[in-house]
Amino acid sequence: MAAVLVFLALVLSEFSLPARALVRRGKARLLNLSAGVVNSLVLRLALPAGLATWAGIATTQLGRDPLPVWAGLLVLDLALYLQHWACHRYPILWRLHAVHHSDSELDVTTGLRFHPLEALASTLWKGAIIIAFGIGTNTVWLFEVLLLAASCFSHANIRWTGRAAHWLDQIWMTPACHRVHHGLSGTSQRSNLAFGMTLWDRMFGTWSAANSDGPVGLPGDIGRDSDKLRKFLIFPFIIK
Repeated sequence: MAAVLVFLALVLSEFSLPARALVRRGKARLLNLSAGVVNSLVLRLALPAGLATWAGIATTQLGRDPLPVWAGLLVLDLALYLQHWACHRYPILWRLHAVHHSDSELDVTTGLRFHPLEALASTLWKGAIIIAFGIGTNTVWLFEVLLLAASCFSHANIRWTGRAAHWLDQIWMTPACHRVHHGLSGTSQRSNLAFGMTLWDRMFGTWSAANSDGPVGLPGDIGRDSDKLRKFLIFPFIIK
Protein backbone atom coordinates (compact mmCIF):
# COMPACT_ATOMS: atom_id res chain seq x y z
CA MET A 1 0.00 0.00 0.00
CA ALA A 2 2.83 2.41 0.83
CA ALA A 3 4.39 1.91 -2.61
CA VAL A 4 1.02 2.54 -4.28
CA LEU A 5 0.61 5.79 -2.36
CA VAL A 6 4.10 6.90 -3.41
CA PHE A 7 3.29 6.02 -7.02
CA LEU A 8 0.08 8.06 -6.96
CA ALA A 9 1.86 11.00 -5.32
CA LEU A 10 4.47 10.95 -8.08
CA VAL A 11 1.78 10.84 -10.77
CA LEU A 12 0.11 13.90 -9.23
CA SER A 13 3.50 15.64 -9.03
CA GLU A 14 4.06 14.99 -12.74
CA PHE A 15 0.79 16.70 -13.56
CA SER A 16 1.43 19.70 -11.31
CA LEU A 17 5.22 20.11 -11.81
CA PRO A 18 6.17 18.48 -15.13
CA ALA A 19 9.81 18.78 -16.16
CA ARG A 20 9.04 18.32 -19.86
CA ALA A 21 6.05 18.19 -22.16
CA LEU A 22 5.68 14.55 -23.20
CA VAL A 23 4.26 13.93 -26.64
CA ARG A 24 3.76 10.18 -27.05
CA ARG A 25 2.96 8.82 -23.62
CA GLY A 26 -0.51 7.27 -23.94
CA LYS A 27 0.47 3.91 -25.42
CA ALA A 28 3.79 3.83 -23.56
CA ARG A 29 2.13 4.49 -20.19
CA LEU A 30 -0.38 1.70 -20.78
CA LEU A 31 2.40 -0.71 -21.77
CA ASN A 32 4.53 0.23 -18.77
CA LEU A 33 1.65 -0.26 -16.36
CA SER A 34 0.81 -3.56 -18.05
CA ALA A 35 4.44 -4.65 -17.68
CA GLY A 36 4.24 -3.97 -13.95
CA VAL A 37 1.11 -6.11 -13.63
CA VAL A 38 2.48 -8.93 -15.82
CA ASN A 39 5.76 -9.02 -13.89
CA SER A 40 3.89 -9.25 -10.60
CA LEU A 41 1.85 -12.19 -11.93
CA VAL A 42 4.91 -13.96 -13.36
CA LEU A 43 6.78 -13.64 -10.07
CA ARG A 44 3.74 -14.78 -8.10
CA LEU A 45 3.44 -17.90 -10.28
CA ALA A 46 7.17 -18.65 -10.36
CA LEU A 47 7.80 -17.89 -6.68
CA PRO A 48 4.41 -18.14 -4.90
CA ALA A 49 5.70 -17.11 -1.47
CA GLY A 50 8.02 -14.44 -2.82
CA LEU A 51 11.30 -13.33 -1.31
CA ALA A 52 9.95 -13.79 2.21
CA THR A 53 10.53 -17.53 1.74
CA TRP A 54 14.20 -16.92 0.95
CA ALA A 55 14.50 -14.79 4.08
CA GLY A 56 12.89 -17.56 6.11
CA ILE A 57 15.39 -20.09 4.77
CA ALA A 58 18.28 -17.77 5.61
CA THR A 59 17.21 -16.94 9.16
CA THR A 60 15.19 -19.97 10.30
CA GLN A 61 16.16 -23.15 8.48
CA LEU A 62 19.84 -22.21 8.39
CA GLY A 63 19.69 -21.04 12.00
CA ARG A 64 21.23 -17.62 11.39
CA ASP A 65 20.63 -14.36 13.20
CA PRO A 66 19.32 -11.88 10.63
CA LEU A 67 21.44 -8.88 9.71
CA PRO A 68 20.40 -5.57 11.28
CA VAL A 69 17.84 -3.83 9.10
CA TRP A 70 20.24 -1.05 8.09
CA ALA A 71 22.93 -3.57 7.08
CA GLY A 72 20.46 -5.68 5.11
CA LEU A 73 19.22 -2.62 3.21
CA LEU A 74 22.80 -1.64 2.36
CA VAL A 75 23.65 -5.13 1.11
CA LEU A 76 20.55 -5.34 -1.08
CA ASP A 77 21.05 -1.83 -2.46
CA LEU A 78 24.64 -2.73 -3.40
CA ALA A 79 23.44 -6.00 -4.92
CA LEU A 80 21.02 -4.12 -7.18
CA TYR A 81 23.78 -1.72 -8.20
CA LEU A 82 26.00 -4.67 -9.18
CA GLN A 83 23.12 -6.27 -11.07
CA HIS A 84 22.56 -3.05 -13.00
CA TRP A 85 26.28 -2.77 -13.74
CA ALA A 86 26.27 -6.32 -15.11
CA CYS A 87 23.25 -5.56 -17.30
CA HIS A 88 25.28 -2.90 -19.08
CA ARG A 89 28.42 -5.05 -19.36
CA TYR A 90 27.25 -8.47 -20.52
CA PRO A 91 25.32 -8.74 -23.82
CA ILE A 92 22.96 -11.49 -22.68
CA LEU A 93 21.80 -9.36 -19.75
CA TRP A 94 21.73 -6.18 -21.85
CA ARG A 95 19.26 -7.83 -24.24
CA LEU A 96 16.79 -8.11 -21.37
CA HIS A 97 17.57 -4.73 -19.86
CA ALA A 98 17.38 -2.89 -23.20
CA VAL A 99 13.60 -3.25 -22.98
CA HIS A 100 13.69 -0.78 -20.11
CA HIS A 101 15.89 1.64 -22.06
CA SER A 102 13.65 1.47 -25.13
CA ASP A 103 11.27 4.01 -23.55
CA SER A 104 11.87 7.22 -25.48
CA GLU A 105 10.29 9.49 -22.85
CA LEU A 106 10.65 9.06 -19.11
CA ASP A 107 7.89 9.29 -16.56
CA VAL A 108 6.90 7.51 -13.36
CA THR A 109 5.61 4.46 -15.27
CA THR A 110 9.07 3.86 -16.80
CA GLY A 111 10.06 2.60 -13.35
CA LEU A 112 7.80 -0.41 -14.03
CA ARG A 113 9.00 -1.07 -17.58
CA PHE A 114 11.04 -4.26 -17.25
CA HIS A 115 10.88 -7.45 -19.27
CA PRO A 116 9.38 -10.38 -17.29
CA LEU A 117 12.58 -12.40 -17.73
CA GLU A 118 14.64 -9.57 -16.25
CA ALA A 119 12.21 -9.25 -13.35
CA LEU A 120 12.53 -13.00 -12.69
CA ALA A 121 16.33 -12.94 -12.95
CA SER A 122 16.48 -9.96 -10.59
CA THR A 123 14.32 -11.75 -8.04
CA LEU A 124 16.50 -14.87 -8.15
CA TRP A 125 19.60 -12.69 -7.68
CA LYS A 126 18.05 -10.96 -4.68
CA GLY A 127 17.02 -14.34 -3.28
CA ALA A 128 20.59 -15.60 -3.51
CA ILE A 129 21.86 -12.48 -1.73
CA ILE A 130 19.23 -12.84 0.98
CA ILE A 131 20.31 -16.42 1.71
CA ALA A 132 24.03 -15.68 1.45
CA PHE A 133 23.95 -12.79 3.91
CA GLY A 134 21.11 -13.86 6.19
CA ILE A 135 18.74 -10.96 5.54
CA GLY A 136 15.54 -11.02 7.59
CA THR A 137 11.94 -10.99 6.40
CA ASN A 138 11.13 -7.48 7.67
CA THR A 139 14.18 -6.07 5.89
CA VAL A 140 13.16 -7.78 2.65
CA TRP A 141 9.63 -6.36 2.79
CA LEU A 142 10.95 -2.87 3.53
CA PHE A 143 13.51 -3.06 0.75
CA GLU A 144 10.96 -4.17 -1.85
CA VAL A 145 8.74 -1.19 -1.00
CA LEU A 146 11.69 1.22 -1.10
CA LEU A 147 12.95 -0.28 -4.38
CA LEU A 148 9.63 0.17 -6.16
CA ALA A 149 9.27 3.71 -4.83
CA ALA A 150 12.87 4.58 -5.75
CA SER A 151 12.54 3.16 -9.27
CA CYS A 152 9.37 5.15 -9.97
CA PHE A 153 10.80 8.31 -8.39
CA SER A 154 14.08 8.23 -10.33
CA HIS A 155 12.20 8.05 -13.65
CA ALA A 156 9.49 10.59 -12.79
CA ASN A 157 8.92 13.57 -15.07
CA ILE A 158 9.13 16.08 -12.24
CA ARG A 159 10.69 19.54 -12.41
CA TRP A 160 13.80 19.23 -10.27
CA THR A 161 15.31 22.55 -9.18
CA GLY A 162 16.30 24.44 -6.04
CA ARG A 163 18.77 24.02 -3.21
CA ALA A 164 17.02 21.03 -1.62
CA ALA A 165 16.97 19.24 -4.98
CA HIS A 166 20.67 19.96 -5.43
CA TRP A 167 21.56 18.47 -2.07
CA LEU A 168 19.42 15.38 -2.61
CA ASP A 169 21.16 14.88 -5.97
CA GLN A 170 24.38 14.32 -4.03
CA ILE A 171 23.13 11.35 -2.03
CA TRP A 172 20.15 9.82 -3.82
CA MET A 173 19.31 8.81 -7.40
CA THR A 174 16.91 11.60 -8.34
CA PRO A 175 15.13 12.13 -11.69
CA ALA A 176 17.81 14.59 -12.82
CA CYS A 177 20.63 12.16 -11.96
CA HIS A 178 19.01 9.10 -13.47
CA ARG A 179 18.02 10.81 -16.72
CA VAL A 180 21.75 10.93 -17.51
CA HIS A 181 21.74 7.12 -17.42
CA HIS A 182 18.99 6.97 -20.04
CA GLY A 183 20.94 9.07 -22.55
CA LEU A 184 21.61 7.67 -26.02
CA SER A 185 25.36 7.07 -25.69
CA GLY A 186 27.03 4.02 -24.20
CA THR A 187 28.97 6.28 -21.85
CA SER A 188 25.74 7.74 -20.45
CA GLN A 189 24.13 4.35 -20.05
CA ARG A 190 27.09 3.06 -18.05
CA SER A 191 26.77 5.98 -15.62
CA ASN A 192 24.53 6.59 -12.60
CA LEU A 193 23.58 2.95 -12.11
CA ALA A 194 22.37 3.04 -8.50
CA PHE A 195 18.71 2.56 -7.65
CA GLY A 196 18.97 4.28 -4.28
CA MET A 197 22.10 5.84 -2.84
CA THR A 198 24.57 7.45 -5.23
CA LEU A 199 27.32 6.22 -2.87
CA TRP A 200 27.90 3.15 -5.04
CA ASP A 201 28.37 5.14 -8.25
CA ARG A 202 30.83 7.43 -6.50
CA MET A 203 32.74 4.51 -4.97
CA PHE A 204 33.03 2.51 -8.20
CA GLY A 205 33.61 5.35 -10.64
CA THR A 206 30.29 5.29 -12.49
CA TRP A 207 29.01 8.66 -11.25
CA SER A 208 28.32 11.41 -13.77
CA ALA A 209 27.14 14.96 -13.15
CA ALA A 210 26.62 15.58 -16.88
CA ASN A 211 23.74 17.67 -18.21
CA SER A 212 20.53 15.63 -18.30
CA ASP A 213 18.52 17.61 -20.86
CA GLY A 214 19.35 15.49 -23.92
CA PRO A 215 17.18 12.83 -25.57
CA VAL A 216 16.70 9.43 -23.94
CA GLY A 217 16.08 5.91 -25.16
CA LEU A 218 18.02 3.83 -27.66
CA PRO A 219 19.90 5.29 -30.64
CA GLY A 220 18.45 5.24 -34.15
CA ASP A 221 15.36 3.13 -34.63
CA ILE A 222 16.43 0.28 -32.32
CA GLY A 223 13.54 0.90 -29.95
CA ARG A 224 10.96 1.55 -32.68
CA ASP A 225 7.57 -0.03 -31.97
CA SER A 226 8.74 -1.24 -28.55
CA ASP A 227 5.57 0.29 -27.07
CA LYS A 228 3.61 -2.50 -28.76
CA LEU A 229 3.14 -5.49 -26.47
CA ARG A 230 4.35 -8.09 -28.98
CA LYS A 231 7.52 -6.14 -29.79
CA PHE A 232 8.06 -5.49 -26.08
CA LEU A 233 8.00 -9.21 -25.25
CA ILE A 234 10.20 -10.38 -28.13
CA PHE A 235 12.56 -7.39 -27.98
CA PRO A 236 15.41 -9.23 -26.16
CA PHE A 237 15.46 -11.86 -28.91
CA ILE A 238 15.59 -9.49 -31.89
CA ILE A 239 17.81 -6.65 -30.69
CA LYS A 240 21.33 -6.72 -32.14
